[in-house]
Amino acid sequence: MEFQGSSPYPRANTTSIESNSSNTSIDSSNDNYVVISAFPELRGGNRALQKKIKYPNEAIENQVKGTVSVQFFVEENGETSGFKIIEGIGYGCDEAVISALKEINFDMNGQNDARFLWLATVNFEL
Repeated sequence: MEFQGSSPYPRANTTSIESNSSNTSIDSSNDNYVVISAFPELRGGNRALQKKIKYPNEAIENQVKGTVSVQFFVEENGETSGFKIIEGIGYGCDEAVISALKEINFDMNGQNDARFLWLATVNFEL
């Protein structure tokens, strides 16, 4: 089983950032944006999450392997919530990932006034 990492998504009410070959600018005509100076970090790193994920017996017995992707929120206090399976393989693997995500916390790195949308991808391999 391998945890590939996670990807932060900024809050939904951020403005688009336009990029071209000469510069990058933020559209300031909309006052509803968030400046992120640092992203939350998983306490203990990816290995901490990987250690919490148990390969379900049902999946082992049926030789199930594949990728599970779960979208979730990292709350202002570093806890996780709002889990949604984006890609699943069943046989208890999806639930194993969500169960592990419920047990972890993030260090917010000073971003205690923001909620983040996050994606975790886990490969189950026999």
